[in-house]
Amino acid sequence: IDPAFLPHAFERLSQENGTLIRRHGGLGIGLSICRHLVNLHGGSISAKSAGRDQGSTFTIRLPAVPRKKSSEVTTKGAQTAGTSLAGVRVMVVDDEQEMAQLLDTILKRHGADVSVACSASSALSNLEIKQPDVLISDISMPEHDGIWLMEQIRSNQSLQRLPAVALSAHLEESLQVRALASGFHRYLSKPISGNDLVRIVGELAGTA
Repeated sequence: IDPAFLPHAFERLSQENGTLIRRHGGLGIGLSICRHLVNLHGGSISAKSAGRDQGSTFTIRLPAVPRKKSSEVTTKGAQTAGTSLAGVRVMVVDDEQEMAQLLDTILKRHGADVSVACSASSALSNLEIKQPDVLISDISMPEHDGIWLMEQIRSNQSLQRLPAVALSAHLEESLQVRALASGFHRYLSKPISGNDLVRIVGELAGTA
């Protein structure tokens, strides 16, 4: 890692090479997610590197004793576990397999019936077969993006009332405005909070 980039390594959407012709994909949120998870455990994460092509060392430090009392942790966990999406049919649309799998796991853990589509075109085909109670779609996808998908959905009379959640790693307010104007009911930024996702899906499905 270039020494000049090290102070920004854990910043959200930060990439040492952000050009469109770089060899590796990703949005620059992986290390920010790592820092977020470590911070939730009361720890810290740091990176060191002698420079490009010299390798890197990432160090995670975690406290030996939890900062919260066990009773507080148990109570909070019970509240989260009590949220039920049983019987709610959710379609997840995301071209990134890992993100789709994460959403699938979170929602199924709360009882939802989840189907996954890897593209906007695939989602449209699946919607004709089985209409979900809630749609969750990424905005940035190849070929057709999430806004195009929502415009197609809203042009279909039988799908005009379908509750929908937009997901995006982009923080531009203009993109959020476009997404909501196209027909999405909610806009969530990545990395997402599992609790927020479950709560919003429950609200949109009328089960909250």
